[in-house]
Amino acid sequence: MKLLNIASALFAASASAGSLFGGPAVVFDDSLSIPGENPLNHCENPKDDILDLKSVDLNPNPPKA
Repeated sequence: MKLLNIASALFAASASAGSLFGGPAVVFDDSLSIPGENPLNHCENPKDDILDLKSVDLNPNPPKA
């Protein structure tokens, strides 16, 4: 029973942190979207990126396996 209580406490702590694995919750920002026909977004501000993406078009969109 103690193991179950510990597991429940760990799950509750990780869920309250934003995700099941304790990482930050993912929030999409439209200002970070990549222009073109795609569902892609930059993870953070691309101002210091080496590569400058002007647009990305995917076919088919959304991608299929």
